[in-house]
Amino acid sequence: MVAYELLSGVRPFTATDRFALYEKILRVEPRPLREINPGIPERIAAIISICLNKDPSLRLPSCAAFAAQLDEVINESYFTGAGEAVTQETLNIIRQYRENFPFFFDLDNAQVYRLLQVCKARDFKQGEVIFEEGTVAREMFLLISGKVRISRRHAASDSLVILTLKRGEVFGEMGIIDGGPRSAAATAETDCRALALHQVSLLRCDDNTAGKLYRNLAHILSAKLRVTSARLEDFSRRPNIS
Repeated sequence: MVAYELLSGVRPFTATDRFALYEKILRVEPRPLREINPGIPERIAAIISICLNKDPSLRLPSCAAFAAQLDEVINESYFTGAGEAVTQETLNIIRQYRENFPFFFDLDNAQVYRLLQVCKARDFKQGEVIFEEGTVAREMFLLISGKVRISRRHAASDSLVILTLKRGEVFGEMGIIDGGPRSAAATAETDCRALALHQVSLLRCDDNTAGKLYRNLAHILSAKLRVTSARLEDFSRRPNIS
């Protein structure tokens, strides 16, 4: 009922007294969400309708199941969202510089091709924020061209630049592995192009491909942590930082 009210702006059931309200909840169907707000996606409206079903056996069994249904809709919306399919030009770049892409280490050509089929190419202008620190992480990026600056908020300054990434490097991978919010912000240092890979695509990989990818990500994260630790230690030693 809370989700119904949040989406529509009205309560599904109203009455002059508590007894009448119980009667409505038990016997009266609420007005369909999309009649009130046609902008609500059909899948979302259907999920809410299931939750309000009069027959308890036909409702979703738990809050966790409700959240999982909503999360599935959000994830699937990625595949019709921003970005474009990987072009032949991008494929040529990857073939030419494949040894510079540690994310693809030990993947055979068929595995790389299948992975690229579920990626989306995204272009960013110099200075454009790709994602903010603390936001929800649902996709990671593989940098095809240009440079990207990774930074964190710091009490002593507006932001602390941790890393500057170049072609072949990945970013945004930590959040989709542990499900946490973004630990840093990513900004286009120059005009750049990146491949976006959604967490759903990683989960749908076959076991062999997924094992290789997560191993590669572990090596990439380890290398980044070493660089980041050294960078933060150097920053903390500066005399002008209290």
